[in-house]
Amino acid sequence: MYRLSELNNVWFGYRYLNIQNDSGTTQVDVTQQGPMVGWAFSF
Repeated sequence: MYRLSELNNVWFGYRYLNIQNDSGTTQVDVTQQGPMVGWAFSF
C-alpha cells in the first residue's frame, strides 16, 4: 500500500482467484490470476 495523501491510498499486489460451483445443471469453473492495482478514497 502506498499513501498518496491522508485520503488517497494505492495498492499493488498479485491476485489468484479460483471459483468453482457445481449446483444442479449449472457448472461454473473460473480462475483469474495476475497483478492488480487498487485505489481507495476515504472521507
